[in-house]
Amino acid sequence: MKLFADHHQIHVQAPDAQGDLADAWTAKASSDRIAAAGDIVGIGTQNADDVTVTVHVLKEEPPLADGADHVTEASIRLEREVAVLGCTDYLPDAKRFRVSPGSWRLRATHSGIAKREKIRIELWPAKKKKPRVLLRYVAPKEKPKAPPKGKPRTRKAAVEAALRGDVDAALETLLAQHAAGDAAASASAAEILAFQGRWAEMVPCAKALLNNPGAVYAGNVSDDMKALLRVKSKRRATPPRPKPERRRYDEAVAEASTGKRFKGKPKELAVHCFSLAVVFEIDDEIIARWDPKHPYLHFDAAADVARALIRKRQPERAWQVLESRLSRWYPVDAAQVLPVVLLTDPLLSRLMTPERAQLVLRTPRAE
Repeated sequence: MKLFADHHQIHVQAPDAQGDLADAWTAKASSDRIAAAGDIVGIGTQNADDVTVTVHVLKEEPPLADGADHVTEASIRLEREVAVLGCTDYLPDAKRFRVSPGSWRLRATHSGIAKREKIRIELWPAKKKKPRVLLRYVAPKEKPKAPPKGKPRTRKAAVEAALRGDVDAALETLLAQHAAGDAAASASAAEILAFQGRWAEMVPCAKALLNNPGAVYAGNVSDDMKALLRVKSKRRATPPRPKPERRRYDEAVAEASTGKRFKGKPKELAVHCFSLAVVFEIDDEIIARWDPKHPYLHFDAAADVARALIRKRQPERAWQVLESRLSRWYPVDAAQVLPVVLLTDPLLSRLMTPERAQLVLRTPRAE
């Protein structure tokens, strides 16, 4: 069968399963790609995509299949049937298989992970045991692409060079295109010039974009140019901060933690609770919920943590958090090459020194 592995998982379960995978998907289980909770087992997949699944109900333990990339086992308690489905599929429509009541062992054999994943599910009667990994998938290392040699000739190439940290070559090309009337190149050049402290030269570049905002597709580029001009004219002000709403935050976290929306999705729940702390202005929780190893917390989240730490009078720690996520800053528009918020935000700009600005310029971004 072909199943959609929403949230990178498919489920094997009793049709009336009482088990809850929410607590079973620990960091180890996610790494192992297997989680078990009594009468339900979650199998992790490489991508949230269609997965070809075959199911084999057997009388005894089979030999390991050839050509496997990743193999796991877990135990599951069943009565008369077992259902196999994507984690968000409609259970009544799931494919079901007849089984005898009792304890069963489930083996998930993954193949074709790097291209189009296939999972072979084998079930046989066996005593209950803890989940285990028989064969662990190791992703092949990608060879880094060598950067193009010579000066970039186009705006796109110049932006790519800037994102790699080669700002000198990028700026030369961008300024030439600014002089030729390319307003998108003007915006990119303005960002680099601002980080280099060349504010007088930045002004005409920023104004060129503001005079032709249609040169870019994202309105926040114009907002960034206006913000840079305010910094140059020293008209920046710190807006009043709303009062923290601890009670509403606690209620929202409790609802998210006990509801169905994030069952079996610990990473998504962690990001949601972090975002709630930001929305309700709870600095202690913003700091406490920051996880430097979380795959979904990128530069914007680090900026929220840094602001909270600055308010707590911990500027050095704030910079450490930001620095750890510089490589995971991503542009919204093709003209953006730098996290301008570091210069324009009333709090974050307190951290910036000429040395740190140079570090930002030279750090490869959007990785």
